[in-house]
Amino acid sequence: MKNPQYLRKRFILERLGLKKKSTLAASFARTCGVLAMGLATGLGLGLLLAPRPGRQIRDDLSRRIKRSAGRAANRAHDWLESTQMAGA
Repeated sequence: MKNPQYLRKRFILERLGLKKKSTLAASFARTCGVLAMGLATGLGLGLLLAPRPGRQIRDDLSRRIKRSAGRAANRAHDWLESTQMAGA
């Protein structure tokens, strides 16, 4: 037999105003964690099921990451310069 609603811990805490409330930061962190797990799972499955040998995949992935990092660095540098000029 279930406990009546008024005896359940959650119900009592709600009535006393002591129920834990999820903050925006906690929700964001939980969402990012789930996203990261999904990305890692997808990446792992993609590498396992890829039609090319592992060495080719790793080399290609390395080149793409370096290229993306270079682009991001260039954009960050451009943005920093533009904000410094705007502030001057």
